[in-house]
Amino acid sequence: MKKLLRVSCLFWGISLALCACASAPQENPSSSDSGDMPQSVSPPSQPNTPPSSPPSEQPLEIGADRVPVSDTAARLDLRYFEEKNLTLDSVYACKDGNVLFFFSPVSPDGTLKENIQVYSYRTKSGTFSFEHFDAGPIGFYPSAVYEDGTVSVVTLNSETYDYKSIVFIHPDTLEREAVPVSWDGSVMNVSISPDKKLVAVTTYDGLSVCKLTGEQLYALPRRAGSSPDGENDMLPYGGAWAPDGSALAVRYIGWEHVYYPALLHTGGWSLTEYPQLADAILSYLPNGKTVYSTWYSFLPCGLLSSSGEPAPFTFQDPRLSSEEPADFAFSSDGELAAATLPNRDGTCAVVAAWTGSGETAAELTLTLGEGDTRFFEQAAFAPDTHLLLLVTSTTDRDDRQVYIVDIPSKP
Repeated sequence: MKKLLRVSCLFWGISLALCACASAPQENPSSSDSGDMPQSVSPPSQPNTPPSSPPSEQPLEIGADRVPVSDTAARLDLRYFEEKNLTLDSVYACKDGNVLFFFSPVSPDGTLKENIQVYSYRTKSGTFSFEHFDAGPIGFYPSAVYEDGTVSVVTLNSETYDYKSIVFIHPDTLEREAVPVSWDGSVMNVSISPDKKLVAVTTYDGLSVCKLTGEQLYALPRRAGSSPDGENDMLPYGGAWAPDGSALAVRYIGWEHVYYPALLHTGGWSLTEYPQLADAILSYLPNGKTVYSTWYSFLPCGLLSSSGEPAPFTFQDPRLSSEEPADFAFSSDGELAAATLPNRDGTCAVVAAWTGSGETAAELTLTLGEGDTRFFEQAAFAPDTHLLLLVTSTTDRDDRQVYIVDIPSKP
């Protein structure tokens, strides 16, 4: 049941119900993401750009102080948004030091409104853009930065809750381009190629790949696995794309809730499977290297060689082999790995380590107090940097908080 819950969380992202009252943690730091296309999936139609008139003048900026919690880490002051009754849903690190923040408005009675508001934060200036937009309900949050620097969300129809549009967002200007879709609730995941020409859609029936403009190219149906009922229980689930779009990481999820990783090569639509990596998820670094991590506990992890053999990383900190991280992230150059640790006795902690030597590069532990169960539920490196963004979990008293760790270069 625990693993099934984890799968469900991965499918639907980290958009969670939050409470209205926000208070920052008490910080006492100690340094240290063949066959016919299922009929429920219709390929998206031609792109359509909604009205979006960028301001003629430079947008006003919203200051957001960084409150130091250690020599290399700080908490981002989000009081401006709290005072406007906005509570944080998620963040996503983009190129050029931009980070998208997704907020939910809170009604006077404490319930969350469905109209997600999107702001852009600039790590270089430490400010938010005053310009923002209302995205409406969101089904899928960003999972990749595309070649042109945009990211995407998939929005929902506010009445039927069917999927409405793929919306590509320019993080620096917040200009948008929408591609209408007609998917229903059977869609479990959407993965778009780096050049934004292909989209892989996972449904309960299988995996379909089509052009963004509508033409279906390939489909992987379910297949028989180890189910005692003899049914086709193995569902192919689309994941990350290779940087050049030549392959799609796929994992088969079977009756026993074990992940079986594979790569779907788009050149001839061939499938390479890796049975020796059962229970692993394959992904890619921007340099084209394939990395793997264990699907539930993230560790062990490492590089996948050209011959398909795993080369695991070895970390010196024993917690990176004995704990089950809440989240895990690689830096875009693959030099750093960061794992957020479960709450132990009211502490909230993250460890970042160099993948080459295994040495610890940075550590942050917040002492929250007895009974405080929060932890860092989200970790992400800003692309092309060693800047680590952390988001805490929420409780019935506390909204999410964002921390930034600037990891020093190798000594």
